[in-house]
Amino acid sequence: MIQLLIMVLFAVILFISGWDLLAILFLCVALYKFLTRNNKSSLRFSKDITHAKYPSDQSVKGTKLKEAVKLKKTDLPRAIQLLREAYNDGEATTLQELLRLPNYLRMNKQYDEAFTECSRLAHEGNPFEPTELGSTNWYLEQNEILKLMSRICIEEGKFLYALHWNVEIYYNELKVEEIYSKHERKSFRKRGAERFEFLRNDTNYITKEILGKIPKHLKKEDKIPEAISIILDWNKAWPQEDSVLAKKLELLLSK
Repeated sequence: MIQLLIMVLFAVILFISGWDLLAILFLCVALYKFLTRNNKSSLRFSKDITHAKYPSDQSVKGTKLKEAVKLKKTDLPRAIQLLREAYNDGEATTLQELLRLPNYLRMNKQYDEAFTECSRLAHEGNPFEPTELGSTNWYLEQNEILKLMSRICIEEGKFLYALHWNVEIYYNELKVEEIYSKHERKSFRKRGAERFEFLRNDTNYITKEILGKIPKHLKKEDKIPEAISIILDWNKAWPQEDSVLAKKLELLLSK
């Protein structure tokens, strides 16, 4: 208040001295300060309320996700409930966090719900960290989802369905390395080309990643050599759709 009185007094002196415009400017500034003198305290009070209602402390964010992890081994249904709440509250933002719900549902043998959640993620992607369709990151994220889908099918005894997801995972891996083999950087091109050829020709890798224990579950272990030949022939005609390979393998292992 004292500062305002000084400014007004100074403006009067300027008027008396003939500095009318400068005096008017000082009066305007004084008037502005008078009218807004309570705004700072109001703003501070408003911020305090906002912080209390919407805490920005990182230790608060993710509380339900952390609690769900703690309850995973002791109270799985409660952990699943907390994950659903965390998703609704926007706590889960990474793909790994979003996959936690279908994984816990799988652990609780709620296979249909788990598979539905995976399918939704595969179709819609991560809304918080979207990736460009057909990019390396998109293929890699799809594979994280597909691996869980395959595992769900294996545990549920749907081995031929799991085979389809394994083939799609393999196809996505090839697409990633093919993209890298055409990268603008020489080191990326070299690494991508080498990895691409490895994926196409290494029979041990092919057997492990595509077939896994599926032939054993189906009691078709004698079909493994023929299955590998089908995969190698499919690779020779690259690029081909993954569904072409999946159907041939399904036909072989369902005989």
